[in-house]
Amino acid sequence: MLLIPENPMKNHAHAEVLVDPRWVAEHLSDPQVRIVDAHVDPAPYKSGHIPGAVAWNAFGTLLAPDWRMNFDGAAVEDLCGRSGIANDTTYPHVRSFDGSWNLWGRLPDTPVET
Repeated sequence: MLLIPENPMKNHAHAEVLVDPRWVAEHLSDPQVRIVDAHVDPAPYKSGHIPGAVAWNAFGTLLAPDWRMNFDGAAVEDLCGRSGIANDTTYPHVRSFDGSWNLWGRLPDTPVET
C-alpha cells in the first residue's frame, strides 16, 4: 500500500491529466503506458528512475538549437517512436505524474530501477 501525501495540484486547471504515485505504480506493467523521465542532465536518470521509464535529455530531444521548444512534427514523431510511444499511447491519453523523482524516490514502497 502506497502512502500518498496530499495532492498539491488538486486545483490545477486540468487536474484530470494528473496522476499520483499510486496510479504510476498500478500502471508499471501496462503496455499502453510509457513513462518519460525528462531532465537537462542524464545523471539523475542513471542514478535511479521509475522502472521502465525512458530518458529524454531536454537539450537533445525537447529543445531546438536556439533553446526553444522543438515543435518540428517529424522530430517529435521520431523521438516518440524511439521511445516506444505510439498513437495509442499519446494524446488524448497523456497524463502527467503530479510529483517528481523527489516524491517517488522518497516513498518507502515504490520500486526503483538503475
